[in-house]
Amino acid sequence: AHLRSVGPAHILIHNTGGPAAGPLFDAATNDLANAFALHVLTAQTLAQLVAPGMRANGFGPPGALIGTWMVSSLPLANVHVALAGYADLPMGAYFALAALAGLRWAATREAGDGLLALLFLAACPLVKVPGVAWALALVPGLLVVLLGRTGIRLVLIGFACAGVALVVLAQTTAHVMGYDLHLDFAPAWGSLGNSFFLLSNWHLLWYGVIGVAILGRRQLLSPSLAPLTVVIATAFVFLFIVFGFTNARDWVENQTTVNRAVLHAAPLIAVWMLLVFGAWTRESEQGATSPTDTSIAVS
Repeated sequence: AHLRSVGPAHILIHNTGGPAAGPLFDAATNDLANAFALHVLTAQTLAQLVAPGMRANGFGPPGALIGTWMVSSLPLANVHVALAGYADLPMGAYFALAALAGLRWAATREAGDGLLALLFLAACPLVKVPGVAWALALVPGLLVVLLGRTGIRLVLIGFACAGVALVVLAQTTAHVMGYDLHLDFAPAWGSLGNSFFLLSNWHLLWYGVIGVAILGRRQLLSPSLAPLTVVIATAFVFLFIVFGFTNARDWVENQTTVNRAVLHAAPLIAVWMLLVFGAWTRESEQGATSPTDTSIAVS
């Protein structure tokens, strides 16, 4: 009855708070049976209740397992879990949650989803100074949500204006958020390539990004994925400008700054990969099961 009133569940947390601790030899047979029912049977019952709604929304065990593995297996993420005081991992979490809550709001238009997105969005600048830029990176996605194809065109115009602005900066030097902006294009391609594709910093993440983008190229700008695709593209543009045109490129050689900056977007990129791959899989399955045209033309 509760699921019928609130809609399908997105996350299932099974926490029983028991059974009571104690030596196994002192436990009666009924205690063991109750513990089994509490932990196993109730989990099975709850899973059977919420699984149909999750599957209807495109959630499935393979996607959940792969997504969890993709993020948790990133060496940089594992390192930052143990680095007390570093705000890069929380920054990535807030940025991803703000984008996903906004994507949920785009689908439901419920006030709670919108409020949650705004709360995570407001947290981004409070975690680190670059959080201002990450928060602004969500604005193009909002334009696509509100304006559809017109929003996509406006985003492309914005990217073109950014290119013009870089050309203008060839004549001046501006100081923004602690960086010197000047059109002196000299990115450390070798160090960037080593960091993303050769060293064990990111596992196979960037190979996966390229592969998924190629496979799901037809789904990238579909109505359900276009807002998130635009946000990811904006994130890449931001990183490209930072490490291609500012004095931050001087820090790329030590492999520290570039990886910490990219870590802010990595969780959201992993989610985007799963969503694009899922959309491609569903389209492929529909194409495989659709009836073929067996009519014969008669002249």
